Amino acid sequence: MFRLANYILLLSVSALLSGGAKKGHSQAENIAIVNIVLFAEPYKPPVENATILISEGKFREAGPAESIRIPEGYQVINGTGRYAIAGYWNSHVHFMEPKWNDAHQLSKDSLEHHLRQMFTSRGFVYVFDLAQIDFQNIQSIRNRVQWENLKSPTILAVGVPFTSKSPFYISPLKLPEL
Repeated sequence: MFRLANYILLLSVSALLSGGAKKGHSQAENIAIVNIVLFAEPYKPPVENATILISEGKFREAGPAESIRIPEGYQVINGTGRYAIAGYWNSHVHFMEPKWNDAHQLSKDSLEHHLRQMFTSRGFVYVFDLAQIDFQNIQSIRNRVQWENLKSPTILAVGVPFTSKSPFYISPLKLPEL
C-alpha cells in the first residue's frame, strides 16, 4: 500500500472517460481505476497492475490490485495502457503577483482558478514560497484552502525575507536588512 497524501494522478481524464466510463463525473463519486501502471516511488519499479481508489475527489488507496478491495458502489474505470505518477514539488514559488493581492477578498472560484492555473494543472502537490512581503496574505490563502476545501497543493512558506542589501530588482520595496 502507498501513502497517497503526496500523490496526484497525471492522467487524461477525458481519455479515461472515453474508454467506457459514464460521462459527467462529479467529485463526490467513488471511482476505482484498475489495470493501471503506477509509478508511486522514485527509484522503484512501477506497479504494473495497480488499483487506485478515489472518493469525494481524494485519493484513498493505491497499490497492487491484489491488495486492494474495491468497495461496493465504486465506478470502475479500466486504466489499461494508462499511467499514474507521483505529484511534483515546486520548491521555489512566490505569491507576489497582483492576482494574489487581498486573497481574503477573492471569490472562491477566482482563488481556485489562480491555484489551478499556476500549480495543480501542472501536477504540483506541494509548493514552497521562499519569500513573502505580505505574510498575512499567504496565511489567508493557506487558511482559505483549508477552510473552504479548495483544490490546491499544500502551501509551505518561510515568511518575510531579510538580506544584507535589498536587491535592485524589487525596488521600490526594501527588505529588512541584517
